[in-house]
Amino acid sequence: MGSKNGDSNATIVSVADALSQDYGVFDRQPHSTVKDMLSFLRSSVRDNGFETILDIGCGVGSVTRLIAGFFDKSQIIGVDISREMLNKADNIRMPNLRYVLADASGLPFEKSTVSCAVLINSWHLMRDRTAVVNELRRVLAPNGTVMVVGIERDKLKYEFFHQQLPNFHKKDYQQHDSLDSLISRFNENGFTYTDSKTYAYSTRIGNAEETLSFLVRKPFFSLRLLTDEEFESDLRHFRRWLAESEIKETVKNGVSTLAIFKKEG
Repeated sequence: MGSKNGDSNATIVSVADALSQDYGVFDRQPHSTVKDMLSFLRSSVRDNGFETILDIGCGVGSVTRLIAGFFDKSQIIGVDISREMLNKADNIRMPNLRYVLADASGLPFEKSTVSCAVLINSWHLMRDRTAVVNELRRVLAPNGTVMVVGIERDKLKYEFFHQQLPNFHKKDYQQHDSLDSLISRFNENGFTYTDSKTYAYSTRIGNAEETLSFLVRKPFFSLRLLTDEEFESDLRHFRRWLAESEIKETVKNGVSTLAIFKKEG
């Protein structure tokens, strides 16, 4: 754990464990959008489907359960680095679903045994992304599929909270890839990019008081990477904006990008 990557992972685990306490409140990915993404994934399969699907960075399992219901003939395995997240996830059982505590760069699966891996809003949390891609190549069967969903770096500016929280935006911008850099990383490490699609989403947060209450609980990973001074500065900026705008309701909106890759060979 003395390495830079080990220290980074320790930070991720610490933040994820803390987030797990309120994750049901913070996890607001619209279910209809997730189901549209899963339909797009299924359309990429030319045979009878996936035998095994890994949901990497599954958190408390809200999306993992949607995957298990959508692909009810597949074995779904949620993978996360946070034991606290998985303890929450395991409270709801499904017959084709189980969870595994593991780092995405060191998956506990045999070579060429996995049909598909999905990373939904978790790619930006991966510290050594080339190591993760290589590990996906190891565990995936020939022609196995990877689906990565996240917000492209240059589309963060369309997000409501990114527009109002300058320190958060700067920190989160550093965590995200562009679509071109994502494609290059996979293409250079044994995968072929096959398709992509964008999804606009919009989720109600609440009135001004509810939004401020939501924000002070630090609902986003990168908010918890800010120093106390940076966070307080963003809060002051946000309170000032609320007062000046006289807004009656806030909506978290933005654009997610889905990309599909196939393992070569």
